[in-house]
Amino acid sequence: VDLLPGEANRVKRYLEGGGNLLWLVDFDSLRGMDVVAEYLGLDLIDGIVIDPSASTQRLPASFTLASAYAEHPITDRLDSNTVFPYARRIEAHEGSDFYFTPLVQAAAGGWLETTSLREASFDEDSDIAGPITVAAALERDVGDKRQRVVVIGTAKALSNQYIGLLGNIDLGMTTMGWLAGDDSLITIEPKNRVDLTLELSRPEMAAIGFGFLIFLPLGLLISGGIIWWRRRRA
Repeated sequence: VDLLPGEANRVKRYLEGGGNLLWLVDFDSLRGMDVVAEYLGLDLIDGIVIDPSASTQRLPASFTLASAYAEHPITDRLDSNTVFPYARRIEAHEGSDFYFTPLVQAAAGGWLETTSLREASFDEDSDIAGPITVAAALERDVGDKRQRVVVIGTAKALSNQYIGLLGNIDLGMTTMGWLAGDDSLITIEPKNRVDLTLELSRPEMAAIGFGFLIFLPLGLLISGGIIWWRRRRA
């Protein structure tokens, strides 16, 4: 649902007062937050980042894998990939009051698809070649305070459905710690459990089933018959 102009202006006034902000921007619409994007000096081009390398994680090309992290407190301790489903490009206008840091760059071999996702293919005339910035940090001094803003090009990366993918939860936790203004909170917790899920294709499951149910008993039966035959001859 689009924010009313008065609601968006309240967010702007909050930023004018030096408030910290986490903004998760989906690809389809700014939902009435154009005034906030303009105030932050952001250039948010419509489109979805396409990443062919996502197939290595058995993900669709619209799920972008991080290919590079900036030197920043949020990402310094990240040692795993992160994934950004249906992400948009985050860039800054020149002359902004905020210092812009591209936190996450992705789709080094991909592009920003600006036309049709169904028939996604790189078009030099309309699309933007990777790598694409999909998350950014903005900072500036407001009085005696250092204001902090993080903009991520998809809300799905930190949603319940996808936050468990790869290192997304670590990115979310370090982001919130940095925005809270307490650098001691910017830490990656040890994993409590290891993912023990084993994914097998149908041919692999069939091979295991036939092996244990048919070939293994048959092999034991044949070897037993050979041993019995040799002993009888002896």
